[in-house]
Amino acid sequence: MRVLGLHTQILYGSAVVFNQKFRLIPVFGFNKKLGKDWRVSGILPFQTSVNRKFSEWFNLEASASMKGYSAGYQQDNGYEKVPRKENYQHLNLSLSANAHVLKAFNLSVEGGFATFRQLRTFNATGERISSYNPSIGPYVGASVRYITSKSKFSSKFLNKVGIGL
Repeated sequence: MRVLGLHTQILYGSAVVFNQKFRLIPVFGFNKKLGKDWRVSGILPFQTSVNRKFSEWFNLEASASMKGYSAGYQQDNGYEKVPRKENYQHLNLSLSANAHVLKAFNLSVEGGFATFRQLRTFNATGERISSYNPSIGPYVGASVRYITSKSKFSSKFLNKVGIGL
């Protein structure tokens, strides 16, 4: 990692990824503040985001990321258990808004869609037995988080319990 100043960092190296076989993928990361309110960051080829801070309590973020999983399971067809491996990948595009309310709460709303989706199933020897490309999948999510370090009540409680920072 290279730190080029308070507002610019660059990361480079490689990642080991397992997706039915081990792969070595070169990665390049960056975190750059652009002016007073904008920030661009990412770890290529996996994810990138652009963040705009409107005030001390509200910001918006747009992101694109490649996600997925690889898993194994057993399929029981009545007379034998057959091992299977499954691989799922998609490109996720989203827009999120975060608001800090009453100093101790963070409200977050996120929406987007998953596209370029691919689901593949393999047998025990690694041969592909099925491939499926689901259609675009939209999603919406919301959360409320309680930020303990920003609340006087929480700080006093955590100190009394003995786990205060």
